[in-house]
Amino acid sequence: MVHWDGTTWTEIPSPAEIGAFDDVVVDARGTVWVTGWARIGSAEPAVVYQYADGAWTEHADGLEGAINGNSLTVLAPDDAWLALNPGLAHFDGTSWTVMEEFPADGSQILTGLAAVDATDVWAAGIEIAGPGPARPVAWHYDGSAWSRVPTPKVSAQVYDVTIVDGRPVVVGEGFDGDWASTPLVLTTEAGTGRPGLVQVAGPTTQAVVLTSADADAGRLWVGGGDIDVFTGFAAYAELP
Repeated sequence: MVHWDGTTWTEIPSPAEIGAFDDVVVDARGTVWVTGWARIGSAEPAVVYQYADGAWTEHADGLEGAINGNSLTVLAPDDAWLALNPGLAHFDGTSWTVMEEFPADGSQILTGLAAVDATDVWAAGIEIAGPGPARPVAWHYDGSAWSRVPTPKVSAQVYDVTIVDGRPVVVGEGFDGDWASTPLVLTTEAGTGRPGLVQVAGPTTQAVVLTSADADAGRLWVGGGDIDVFTGFAAYAELP
């Protein structure tokens, strides 16, 4: 992990067993949280750490057997969600509890988490059903239970989800019949009240893969690239 102080980057030594960190977030108190996976022999278990006062604190209780921490959102010291490979876990300040609503057989891999508040949390990823292509999958938490949200039946890889003016926005790459990639953007239909996500137009650039998304003043920012020439890009847009 590295830290930017406004002038220079400083590398923060990671715990020795870490394979890679896949997500980093800062909670309301300014505490840094990271998730990813460790390399322990041939295993790659999920890990979650806090970093404060120059020291790492691991939060592993309840993650035994979990594979790869993909995305993390922290609402409070005793309220955090972790997207796993596969599944979803909740942190109560002491230990993690894996949610029973989510398949544990690898048929769903959650890659992104975003929250408006503790009663409005979104998770997104892919569903792999049989020999066919992966399809987008989305879930919503209302403060008491998770429910699956309808998504377009398209072939796609999902990488991230963010919140723009209270609306979830899922990004990734879609695939046509020849497996050519196109930018994927899914969101709710504004003003309709209908459940589910719909596909909307992606950025009009050379990008074919959208790997990250964030929001600022009602604008959607996305990052990604053209996998054929390995060109990176960033763009923003207003949602329809």
